[in-house]
Amino acid sequence: MKEKNAKIRETAERQIRELFRQAESARQELADRYVKLAWSLSTKTKTPIPRELKRRFCRKCLSYFVPGRNCRVRVSKGKVVCYCLNCRTFRRFVYK
Repeated sequence: MKEKNAKIRETAERQIRELFRQAESARQELADRYVKLAWSLSTKTKTPIPRELKRRFCRKCLSYFVPGRNCRVRVSKGKVVCYCLNCRTFRRFVYK
C-alpha cells in the first residue's frame, strides 16, 4: 500500500510541476486554470505543492501571480510582501 501511495504522490508532483511550467507561458485565465488543477490534484492525493511553487499563486483566489499585472511585490523589513490585486489579500515571505 505504501508503494502505491508513493507512486501516486510522485506522479502527482510531476504533474503539478508540469502544470506550473505551462502556467508560466499561458494567458492569465489559462494560468489560473492550471493553478486550480494543480491545487485540486494536490489536495486529492495529499501531495504538498513544492515550496518554490507555493509562492507563485494566491492561496485565497488561486490566481497565478504575474508581477505588475495581478500582483504587487514589495520588500519591507526582511520580508517579501506579495499583494494580490484580484482578491486584495497579501502574503509575506521571509528572506535572508
